[in-house]
Order: sequence, then structure tokens, then C-alpha cells
Amino acid sequence: MNIIRTIIILFLLGTLAIPAQALEVQLRHCRFYAPEIGPYVEADLLVIGNSIKYVPVGDGKFRGSVEITLIYKQGAEVKAFDKYVLNSVDITDTANITAGIVDKQRFVLPNGNYVLEATYKDLNSGIEENHTEDLVISYDYDKMQLSDISFVDEYTPSEESNVYVKSGLFMSPYVVNFYHNDINRLPFYAELYNPGVIPNDEGLLLVYAIYKQGKVEHEDKMFVTKKIKAAPVVPVFAEFDISKLVSGNYNLMVEVRNRNNEVVASRMAFFQRMKFFEPVSMDSVGSLDVAGTFVELFTKEELEYQLLSMMPIASVSEVSAMKNVIKNGDLALMQRVFLNFWLSRNDVDPLTAWTMHAELIKSVNYSFETNSLYGFNTDRGRVYLQYGPPNQRQVADREPGSYPYEVWHYYEKVNDRQSNVKFIFYNTDLVTNHYTLLHSTANNEIRNEQWQQMLQSSFTGGNTPFQQDNSQDHFGGRSKERFDE
Repeated sequence: MNIIRTIIILFLLGTLAIPAQALEVQLRHCRFYAPEIGPYVEADLLVIGNSIKYVPVGDGKFRGSVEITLIYKQGAEVKAFDKYVLNSVDITDTANITAGIVDKQRFVLPNGNYVLEATYKDLNSGIEENHTEDLVISYDYDKMQLSDISFVDEYTPSEESNVYVKSGLFMSPYVVNFYHNDINRLPFYAELYNPGVIPNDEGLLLVYAIYKQGKVEHEDKMFVTKKIKAAPVVPVFAEFDISKLVSGNYNLMVEVRNRNNEVVASRMAFFQRMKFFEPVSMDSVGSLDVAGTFVELFTKEELEYQLLSMMPIASVSEVSAMKNVIKNGDLALMQRVFLNFWLSRNDVDPLTAWTMHAELIKSVNYSFETNSLYGFNTDRGRVYLQYGPPNQRQVADREPGSYPYEVWHYYEKVNDRQSNVKFIFYNTDLVTNHYTLLHSTANNEIRNEQWQQMLQSSFTGGNTPFQQDNSQDHFGGRSKERFDE
């Protein structure tokens, strides 16, 4: 399995995102076997909807088109090949694109080592991306084994015959391995082969469970066992309720065990979860017991710093509580407010939730701090913490006639309703690392229709920016072009 440009992983690791290319495609391989054809691989693809160009197709609608080329090689020899065009659904609003284009292709590949050479081309913009990946097919005809685990998005009973249908279910693939706050179910599909190598009267047990990465005990209520009936191919379809699964890295494990509870076949799939829970009422803070928790390790000064660093991601009521306890200087109350905040994000493991935030703060401070401000107190730091890393970050620190500036672009949703939002920051002192937010298209952020004039005010020859007609970029300037990309 390989996932191209997993922006979310960069966020979890607390690193700054590398500016994204215009075309974004994610690919996931799953290996299966069918008695009538032998080993085969399914290539699940997702084209990020707002990373491609849409053109008019009539009746006020627009369409995107991507040419996909997949070549599987052994050395210089082509073993499997396909070239085709994926079209988006026709849309009327190109400013708020939330849907992607999902596709599944199947290739029969005998046992061996392969190299995939993939090319993705946006037919409307001409932008092209290339990807290579190693793939090993090693089906054992004399051994019980499991296929790869395929994550499923939507499914419905079906009697059709196509690559999306298995065991009477039409299953749309869930190509990424990231489950955000709004997704509360995790369906998956796998297959068991050759159960007959162990006598049927011994009894076989199918086990599937979700484990926090690095732990040996499964998550609460996420452990299922079923008896297996022998068949050439045993389908494994199940769904976990992950509504209570807190943020973190997890493994979905599928196993087959014999009557002695020994594992005779297994397969694992990694996924990530980002889940925030409703904050605990501030009225309950006084009853929290911090004894024996990691919170006791902080000094008063350290707690004050931690609380300040949390404000960019806190609710209005939480920020008010933090400001009050910092002002009062009550260490015990500061400890309770701090612990309450992280319990509301991860009621099982608040330490992990805080640790992830602390690593992110280090990165934000390194990138955005000034001589007088922590990075999290700057506009760029606050936006980064609140919205995550931008999908695209354009830095223009030497553009003629303009203050140094940056344009940040978020393709995906940043709040309940908006996607495809942008921020522009600028530095008016030309010396420090202090950039202020000049304009944004996000709700509840600064909207400044004069942003371009203000950005170019260093070019006005002493006049105020509003005395100039700077609705277009001056010679050598690209701010409007960058912002409109």
C-alpha cells in the first residue's frame, strides 16, 4: 500500500507541509486471489476533486477529466497495462468542490516482483504527475492466508458482476487511511484462502480487532470472533463503530486461529483517526483530581506557557477560563483547567493528545516566532494551529514593489461549510519574521478588499495605498496571480 502526499500525516507529525502540486491523486493496492484466475491486484484511486481544472460542458455545468496510465513491469517487460480517462460528475459550483473521483481497476498478476509506473494527467490544465511503486505478489497455494484488507466507503447489496462487487456487495473503496472527526464507521473487506489445509473438525476462529499502535490490548468493544465454515474463498466483511475512537494511530488486525488459539493466518492494515469530543463543562473543572497525572510535573510558569499555547485551538469558553486562571495565578486551578482541556480531546489518553500538540507547538515556534512573540502568538502560527498545514504555501519574500508576503491555500474543509479557502500574510517591517494576516476568504476571518493595495504600499512613492489604482499587479508583481491560483 502507498498513499501519495498524505497531508494529514504531516499535520500529525507537527511538520510544515511542502507546497502541493496542482494535481493530487492517491493510490492504494490490495492483493487478492480467485481460483479461476489466480492472484490479482486491485488498484483503488482517488483524484482530489479540487486539485483539477473544470471546463464548461453546457447548461451552466463544468467537468474535470484526468487521464490515468498504469503500467506494471518486471524489468523492461510490461506485464499489465491500462490507459483510460476519468471524468468527474458535472457540477455547477467550482468554488466549493468537496467530492473526488474514485476508481477501481483490477490486474491479474502471477507471483513475482513488479514495478508500477503510473502517470496522471489533468486533460484540462495539462498538468501531469508521475508515480512509481514496488509491488510484490506472493500467493502461497499450499498455505492458509488472508488477502490484503480493503477499506470500504459505501456498500449496498448487488447482483451485478463488476470489479466493485464481491460476495454480493457493491463496495466503493475508501482509498485513504485517515478517518476524520465526522466519520464514525469503518467498514472493511478481506478474504481467507485455503482454510482446508487444516482439518475442518479442528475448528477455526476468525478474529478481527482494532489496536492502538504500540499496544497489545485491543480497543474497548473492538474485538470480534466468529467460527469459520470451510470454503475455497471465505469472505470477511465487517464494520466497526469508531464514534468513540479517540485521535491516534491504529492497526486493524484480521486473524485466523486454530483450536489451540494459535494464529495460523493474519493480516494488518494501518489507519489514523482524528476525533475531538465536546469539551467537558467548565463547571466540572473543580472536581477533577490531578493527583498522579502528568499535569503535576509542570511548574506554574510552564503551565502558563502551555495554556497560552492552547488558546488558538480552544473554544471561546475555554479561552475565557484559561485567561482567568492565568490572571489569578492559582496553580491548582490551572492544573485542572489544563487537564480538563486534554480530557475533552482524548478522555482515554490525554497525555498523548497533549504530546501531539506540544510537538506541533515546537514546529510552529521554530517556523513563526519573532523577537517578541512565540510562534503560536503570531497570525501564521494561530492559523496553522487552528486549520492545520496549508495544502499550498507560496512564499514571496523578494517580489518587486511589495512587502514580503505568503499565500496559504486550503483545498479541503476548514469549518462546517467552507472549503477552498485562502489566507494572505504580509511583513511590513522587512526585518523580522513577523507576518500579519492581511486578508482571508474563510468565515470569521479578516476580509480586506484593499489587501492588494496595502501589500503594494511600499511601491506608492509616499502616497497612501488607497490613493493608487493597484487593482492589478504592478510590473514584476504576482500577488493577485498567486492568490487566484
